[in-house]
Amino acid sequence: MTHPVTNLDRGTWAETNPSKCPCHGFGWILSDYDTWHRCPLHSACVPHPEDETEETFDFAAHLLQVQRVAFEKYRNLAHMAGWRSSHLTFTKSCRRALLAAGVKAPTAAQWVDEAEAQAEDLARMRAEMDAQSRGFTCDLEARLADEAVWERREA
Repeated sequence: MTHPVTNLDRGTWAETNPSKCPCHGFGWILSDYDTWHRCPLHSACVPHPEDETEETFDFAAHLLQVQRVAFEKYRNLAHMAGWRSSHLTFTKSCRRALLAAGVKAPTAAQWVDEAEAQAEDLARMRAEMDAQSRGFTCDLEARLADEAVWERREA
C-alpha cells in the first residue's frame, strides 16, 4: 500500500474544470499532512505558495488562462460550433454596459461550467444513440451487456 502523500503527488485528484478541482485553478493544494502538492492540470508557471516570487505572480491572468483552456477542452469534446474562447474575455467597458443595462455578465467559470454540462449531455446522448443502434433500449442496458461479456470471458 502506498502512502496517501504519494497519491497526492501523482495528481490523480485533479479535475479539468477549475471550479471543481481541489486546487480551484491556483495550481497547488495543501494536504492534511501539511505538504504542498502541484496540480498537474493548473500549475503551469505557478510559483510554489511559499516562494517569495508568489507576491508578483498575476493570479488573475493565470485563472483566466486556466478557464480558457478548460473551456476549449469542453468545447472540443462537445463540438460546439459557434462558441469561441473570445467569449471568455469581457472588457471593462463591456461589463459596465451590461451592468448599466441590468444584465449580469457571465463569469469565465460560468462559461466553463456551461461548456462542461453541454459536453456531458452530448456524451450521454451519443451513448444512448449508440446503445439503441446496437439494439438496446438504453445505455445502461448496453453497458451491463458489455460487462456480462467480459465476465463470461474471464470465467
